[in-house]
Amino acid sequence: MALVAESFWRRLRFTPLGDVWRGQLNGRLDWRYLVAEADLPAEIANTIRQVTHKTRLWNSERVDVAQELIAHFQDGLEMGRNAKQLANEFGDVLQAAKLIRRAKRRGRPIWWQTLHAGCWFVGGFFVLYTLLAIYMLTERPMLDTDYLAIINRRADAQGEAAWPQYRKAMLSLGWRNAQPPKGPLLNSWYQTDIAAQLDGIPEDDDSDAAATDNPPTLREFLTEPQPQLAELRAATKTPNLGFTIGQSYQPEDTELLGMQSRTFLSTPAGEPPELISMLMGHIQILNHAGALLASDAALAAESDDA
Repeated sequence: MALVAESFWRRLRFTPLGDVWRGQLNGRLDWRYLVAEADLPAEIANTIRQVTHKTRLWNSERVDVAQELIAHFQDGLEMGRNAKQLANEFGDVLQAAKLIRRAKRRGRPIWWQTLHAGCWFVGGFFVLYTLLAIYMLTERPMLDTDYLAIINRRADAQGEAAWPQYRKAMLSLGWRNAQPPKGPLLNSWYQTDIAAQLDGIPEDDDSDAAATDNPPTLREFLTEPQPQLAELRAATKTPNLGFTIGQSYQPEDTELLGMQSRTFLSTPAGEPPELISMLMGHIQILNHAGALLASDAALAAESDDA
């Protein structure tokens, strides 16, 4: 009775699910049963069991491996070879199992190959992501490049600088705290059309000049001799601007640029300052100067005064 029960559970365990569904308990995946049924000498049978077991393949693949090894050794025995000699000549069991496993895996279906490669990719990505997460949580990145020093390198260079000329000219024209004076000079910034710059008055100009019937225009202003314009023209010919960027302005720049310092972003000790916290009010002043020079150039072109 025990043998019958053992045979039933063995056949149920090693029968594919499709065969069980069809009522066929054939136990065809039991490769150990195949080796025992082959009735081979103990040395050969033991070699086949070790090799087949160490391949770590699917049961269906192990059945194929066992059948091929059984046929191989049976051929040797039929040729009159000694069982012990055949087992010794077979070679290293572990090496043989690795080679057989590699060959069998290459012959698996394409869906398995794709799934296997995908699992390796996802697993590798997860490991890499975990290592990066650990690094980000345990390490503190250091900023080694001082971009502010790189930007200011040209400002600190020896030679003539254009910024003092721009500063002197714009102060003489009435610019204070990064704001243009009221009157016709407003047109050099608020109007985008050259004609409007020369002949118009900004809508938000509430100066006394704008309240009169005949307010002066930028054209009339530029027609008069203006030594500040000569200063601006000379500044444009100097290749080096020479403005030092930082979280505060130089003392000589505060009258023109206004704000003296800004420290809303603190920089950790040992790290270069962040560029987002730098004051760059000189750009607005240069835009004003550029617009004023553009209007002056347009007026010179009208009068053929090159």
